[in-house]
Amino acid sequence: MHRYWIEFGIGLEHEFGSLLLPGVGVTAMNRDDALQLIRRDVTRGHELPAVSNVVRDVDVSTLDRGHVLPAVGDPSRRGVWFPRAFQR
Repeated sequence: MHRYWIEFGIGLEHEFGSLLLPGVGVTAMNRDDALQLIRRDVTRGHELPAVSNVVRDVDVSTLDRGHVLPAVGDPSRRGVWFPRAFQR
């Protein structure tokens, strides 16, 4: 399992409109699995915008202390951990 930090060129679309995030944190088996989990849990089946950056095995403690770290879920489990609201 790997911790991924994935950034998109534009906001993610979900059922409430555009979701503007600095990125999405997800623990997954590989990059494709990570994107599938984001598609399932964050965009709820909608297509993802183009990926602009992927950090594999991200050190969670290096992420933004003001916005990201307070909203991080459990990165040790497979699934979306930022934003925590999308963690299953």
